[in-house]
Amino acid sequence: MSYPRKWWGKKSIQPVLAVHGWQDNAGSWDPLAEIMPDDYSIFAIDLPGNGQSSHLPPFQNHYFNDTASVLRRIKLYFKWDKVDILGHSGGSAACFMYSAIFPEDVKSYFGVDYLVGSYSDDKERAAGIGEIIDKKIKLALRDHSASTKYTWEEAKNVWIKGTDGSLDDRSAEILMQRGLDKLPDGKYIFSRDHRLKAADINLLNQEQLYVLAENANVHVRFVRGSKSDFFNKGKWWGKKSIQPVIAVHGWQDNAGSWDPLAEIMPDDYSILAIDLPGNGRSSHLPHFQNYYFNDAVAIMRRIKRYFKWDKVDILGHSGGSATCFMYTAVFPEDVKSYFGIDFLVDSYGDEEKRIAKMGETIDKKIQLALRDHSSSKKYSWEEAKNVWIKATDYSLDDKSAEILMQRGLDRLSDGKYIFSRDHRLKGADINLLNEDQLRILAENANVHIRLVRASKSNIFDGGKIRSQLIASYLTEGKWWRKNEEQPVLALHGLFDNAATFDTLIPLLNENISVLSLDIPGFGRSSSPPAGMSPNFLELVIWMRYLIKDYFKWKKVNLLGHSFGSNLSFSYSGMFPEEVDKFISIDCGRFNMAAKPEHLLDDLRRGYMGGVVKTLEIPYEGDYQLHLDYILKMRSNPPFKLSKRFCELFLSRDLEKITDDVYRNLTDRRVHLKYMGRPTYLFLDALAEKIKCKMLVIRPTGGVLVKHRKEMLEKQLSIIAQNSPRLVYEVVEGGHHVHLENPEKVAPIINKFFET
Repeated sequence: MSYPRKWWGKKSIQPVLAVHGWQDNAGSWDPLAEIMPDDYSIFAIDLPGNGQSSHLPPFQNHYFNDTASVLRRIKLYFKWDKVDILGHSGGSAACFMYSAIFPEDVKSYFGVDYLVGSYSDDKERAAGIGEIIDKKIKLALRDHSASTKYTWEEAKNVWIKGTDGSLDDRSAEILMQRGLDKLPDGKYIFSRDHRLKAADINLLNQEQLYVLAENANVHVRFVRGSKSDFFNKGKWWGKKSIQPVIAVHGWQDNAGSWDPLAEIMPDDYSILAIDLPGNGRSSHLPHFQNYYFNDAVAIMRRIKRYFKWDKVDILGHSGGSATCFMYTAVFPEDVKSYFGIDFLVDSYGDEEKRIAKMGETIDKKIQLALRDHSSSKKYSWEEAKNVWIKATDYSLDDKSAEILMQRGLDRLSDGKYIFSRDHRLKGADINLLNEDQLRILAENANVHIRLVRASKSNIFDGGKIRSQLIASYLTEGKWWRKNEEQPVLALHGLFDNAATFDTLIPLLNENISVLSLDIPGFGRSSSPPAGMSPNFLELVIWMRYLIKDYFKWKKVNLLGHSFGSNLSFSYSGMFPEEVDKFISIDCGRFNMAAKPEHLLDDLRRGYMGGVVKTLEIPYEGDYQLHLDYILKMRSNPPFKLSKRFCELFLSRDLEKITDDVYRNLTDRRVHLKYMGRPTYLFLDALAEKIKCKMLVIRPTGGVLVKHRKEMLEKQLSIIAQNSPRLVYEVVEGGHHVHLENPEKVAPIINKFFET
């Protein structure tokens, strides 16, 4: 893999190592480098998949924290002393990771407009990770050569729009110099890898992030762009050390609504505002979901809980004031004061009139839901401004409209604009309360309240694995009883291979077909590219592609031992509707779970191993040398194996070089700690999602003993709440009981399939 670079200043001076942002390139530093003094030197590369750097091999994925490994490789290659590092956006996150994992390498870290992302809710992460995996696969299947072609000006407009207008023409053209490929017909395509667009599934949780932050013992300085949203999802004015007023914008407005007010507030005030769903820069609801003003109550409560604030002061305008009223009335214990501008809440008094209009309202909602947002009417900037002002009955002037337009318009490749808000917001709310219900709520709103009405307002008056695509990531295995029946997908344990099921499968019922695979990095399957760290979630993506895109199975039966059971468990929780049965044999998920106290050591070993282990020459020698090695590795409980079964694994793990010399095929990196391993809390969250029939086999001499046995049984009680059938069997034997004593395991599996 090549890393094209830019080096400004004297090469005799150890440079500042500069890392560009997400989907940018090394040109990002051109303007800064031009004004640096002569005694400075700056070194920047195009990160993999960006600018002029090569893309990752097919079916590998990009993770921002892999960049820490790239930075360390650069330092080691040039044999530099402690380095000064400079990062922007995602590059700042990479610099943070490097500073925290290898503080002995770093002298200072300067971050521009980002620190690092994290997650706080394991249940939410478990619920959403399957969708991210599917998107990664979809992007991996896209043909880069078939990318959309643009003229230079069209590409510039696309780039500017992609940054929410944070780039001007000159800045965009700097990035375009390294970020576009010119075609023979004079058109351009973006050079960056499609896969960069997918969200990162290797995020750390907040507890892990705190561990890293405590270890970043280097000189640190951050700079934030005053108009940037990257340190907070909405807009936050004032000191972050002060608990803010939560401000909720009006119907079809956005968080920019509060810009003029925030600018004149005293220094001891802080205001936090977000774009409500479907407005401004927030995402739209899924198809055929509809918007209801009181749904925003849940959003406000989540914000309060997320930040663990005491009672909050809330501020709302128009529909946002109605939301604040609902929050105050439903959760008065959460609210200290409520200030409403030009609206309280709507209601209805006549049931018959409401019923007569309900059908028409529902039909309009469906009509709006069927509209294609991408085909919205296009406007020039001035045309869009006039439309916005007219829609408010001229309550906005030019300046106010343009404030809302900054977050409320999407710029297209032709320089025109469309409104970013969701069409469905135009539909009337069918969840209105009647006047009696409203009185009950009003009586419960026992907080300090002030309402302000504008003198000119009438609101209160109401009235797809294909080997030809992934030659560098080929999967091999053994398909037993291949017939018209969809097979059980069987995955082996760590340091094993597909041969692990050789003695078990012949004892299974004749109608059970089994596809036993070598997991990438093991046996005859290929390994990840050199320099990359082993990644647990990357293997879940591999499973997903096999099941959904290659074989196109609607539902799957999974059989997993140890590490393979860990993967199958994760898959069953991430895609709960698509797994029918899951047989787990001595699952290793608790052994492998990521622990905060081991985080730094795991990351250091992972990053360094990704570099060092792939530089090591694979084991070569005569057959006896390899056999002695595996016998030694398998000499102690619970992983002890006899010579017979060690030789069985070697049958898929050796490549003959000459008559007397063999090479070991297992990737040296599998001895390292895998990146992306679930935490204990995340495993519990996955357990809550599992809905399949499940058979759990625990050997008495396996890994699930003592506290791990207790953890297993606790999780089984969670799984039992949603699983239609959960069977838990304990058998005498060691970790490989299915291999050494298959006669003890096969009848249990047969009965599970028969019932």
